[in-house]
Amino acid sequence: MGIGNAQIDDRLDIVKSLLVASGPRGRSKNAVGSRRIVVDTKFTNAVKPRQYGNSGFDSGHIYQLYAYLRSQAGTGDAAADAAEGILLYPAVNEVMNESVFIQGHRLRFVTVNLSLPSADLRKSLLDAVREPTAISTD
Repeated sequence: MGIGNAQIDDRLDIVKSLLVASGPRGRSKNAVGSRRIVVDTKFTNAVKPRQYGNSGFDSGHIYQLYAYLRSQAGTGDAAADAAEGILLYPAVNEVMNESVFIQGHRLRFVTVNLSLPSADLRKSLLDAVREPTAISTD
């Protein structure tokens, strides 16, 4: 990454995403533009306990995903400037697919049920990256 000794990259918390997918928006012939999705997988619970009995998303995960998205912007690529982010969490018998827009970027919080048969697991992973209006029901 940077200039300096070779160990510095190992010691810094460098922003690296696990998966960046780009492609045309939608499947229809009328789809306009392109879409970029940054997927960050976490092997932990999607929701954490908070003070006063509340629960919520891990703010560190949100900040990290937002940093991934911002690192894509400003390259002259419209898809990168409006990149979407998905925090993907494992789950057993739990379904979550929530989203929020923050400064022009859609951030999604999605669980994948690891107890599903492999074909259903594959479908749920594909559904996670589909546009919300394109998620299949069969």
